[in-house]
Amino acid sequence: GSGRQKLTVFENKKVLLSEDLPITPRLRSILEELIASGDGKLVNAVEKCDIYIGQYRDGANYIRAAQAGKHVGNLAWLYHLIVQNEWTSPLRRLLHYPIPREGIPGFSKYKIALSNYGGEARIYLENLITAAGATYTKSMKAENTHLITARETGEKCEAARDWNIHVLNHLWIEESYARCAEQSMTLDRY
Repeated sequence: GSGRQKLTVFENKKVLLSEDLPITPRLRSILEELIASGDGKLVNAVEKCDIYIGQYRDGANYIRAAQAGKHVGNLAWLYHLIVQNEWTSPLRRLLHYPIPREGIPGFSKYKIALSNYGGEARIYLENLITAAGATYTKSMKAENTHLITARETGEKCEAARDWNIHVLNHLWIEESYARCAEQSMTLDRY
């Protein structure tokens, strides 16, 4: 063998891979083999599944799966389950749940920069900004609409104040994304 322990996370689980997933037939068959190797099974109807894997928060199957209380997640979550071989809810991480197809209403007009974040936290926030439907910018310019910062210090924060750009913390984008609706920027916690 490969020395890898047996994949057990899918034991007795029935998985539906949605048609909206951006995967090739080859990747679909690899995922099917991995799920089967862990004593799971691919099914083709929401009514038969325990786990629904989809790209977007829309469509009849997504709605039925969510309303029926199935475990609803996206490819990032499926990969996480495979790699970790340990069950976690797709609701534990924002980016493990299907994304809004058009982003959060109103976010397409936003240009958002980050300050005082590094490493995985920065990558996570870049991905969250994009998933929300806004434009992530590496550098801070006068046309930016928002600056998300861990601390209100540094050149970007000073520039944001000079240019009347909204300065917020990560909770604003996370809570807006989770609720699929822009949260008020005037709340103290942001």
